[in-house]
Amino acid sequence: MLPLPGRRRALRGVVKGLAATAIVGCGTTGGTPVVATTASGAAPTGPAGLKPGSRLNTLWIGNSLTNTPLDYNDYALGPLPARLKPMLAERGVELSFAAAIRGGANFADHIADPETMKRVADPAFDLVNLQGYYQGYDSVRGYLAATAPLYDAARAAGSDVLFEGLWPYLNDPGSPQHPRTAEIVESAAASRPRSFPVQVGRAWHGVLRRNAALHAKLRADNTHQSAVGEYLNCLVYTRFLTATSVADIQSIHPRVSRQLSAAERAELKSVVDETVTIFYRPA
Repeated sequence: MLPLPGRRRALRGVVKGLAATAIVGCGTTGGTPVVATTASGAAPTGPAGLKPGSRLNTLWIGNSLTNTPLDYNDYALGPLPARLKPMLAERGVELSFAAAIRGGANFADHIADPETMKRVADPAFDLVNLQGYYQGYDSVRGYLAATAPLYDAARAAGSDVLFEGLWPYLNDPGSPQHPRTAEIVESAAASRPRSFPVQVGRAWHGVLRRNAALHAKLRADNTHQSAVGEYLNCLVYTRFLTATSVADIQSIHPRVSRQLSAAERAELKSVVDETVTIFYRPA
């Protein structure tokens, strides 16, 4: 269990969100530990990654890019963390989650919603994940300004904050573009205590660089992730949160399994291991 102030420890497992709470049990620990590095290649201080036996209570702020992929055609399956939790269970990490998701929402839309801000200020959460849309990806200053009220509320409650990198939308030059978006998110996190970038966009670009046909499977349309795209994102979060290789991760939804060969699954995992180089470090 992560070390927490007494008031948060007493609230462990309490989730007040739009989505149902889910708790997963521990699985095998597995995985190959890796050494986290900064952008300059220097090893950071402190241990990287959650260890077996950790419990993690999370809040996911986002839109349809976090919600159930369109090709599942079943929103009852829940958002991304519903597929992330069995992957983390393979590393012995118990995940609970709530979500505040609004289709097409930018950061400003969430900030204007009192119920969302109330959830962000709930000290029950260890991590608050911020997934954007268009707003804030013009510059580091713009991203910091766009996320400031969410970040400030989460940190006041004692939660760490995750800044999720995004992929470009097809035929939309005004959408978050690589590598600029990745650089903005990483620089923003480096300037704010207890915030971390999640290198989703770098993983998508890594797949494109290696295998354009496989990259096409990541998309449900010009904007949204497919079930395969979400599978890649879950692998990114698993590596980021545990600082281990994802090469041996077995969890996969049957729909995704039917769309990927064994070689394609292995290639996605290899890309994640290569591109995700910044890891969560518990306090």
